[in-house]
Amino acid sequence: MSISVGLLLLCLAMAVAVGGLILVQRLVPIALRREHNDVAGFIYAVLGVTYAVLLGLMVVAVWEQWEVAKATADDEASSLAEIFWIADRLPEADGYHIQELCRAYAREVVNEEWPLMEQEKSSPRAWDLLDELRASLQDFDHPRQESRFSTSRAWSACATSRTTDETGCSKPRKDCRSSSGWCSRPGVSS
Repeated sequence: MSISVGLLLLCLAMAVAVGGLILVQRLVPIALRREHNDVAGFIYAVLGVTYAVLLGLMVVAVWEQWEVAKATADDEASSLAEIFWIADRLPEADGYHIQELCRAYAREVVNEEWPLMEQEKSSPRAWDLLDELRASLQDFDHPRQESRFSTSRAWSACATSRTTDETGCSKPRKDCRSSSGWCSRPGVSS
């Protein structure tokens, strides 16, 4: 729903409420309305408390979803940065290739996938870049023990990098193994 439609519906609801108030004041005598003041006060108090509780619960629910999404985005960015910096310790050609994949993936997610997520879609190119990054780390031949440690950490960061659930929110990729070993990705579902 667009903002203009929402504002139009809000103004329409307010106009109906004010119209109803004016209609009751003109058609119902003051003496009859006075008899019901005590009861109406209790009813309004109950309605006010109910509204306040529901509003509070909605704010908390939205806040929690925001915090989870923020933490997930932070984790993904940290994992990608870790892969980037670990790739700096790899042999030049392999390290440069992995760093370029990290850059391309970050650009794709920020410029293409985030706008698509508003429409509950995902970027196939981002998934392809992440799979290519994973394959590059997995296929890397590490002749020295310290490189093995570095690529192991990079692989771990890549494996937990991200996926999306049915709500379009990211979740760790390691939680989403399928029979083929990796996530299936129709739309944004895992």
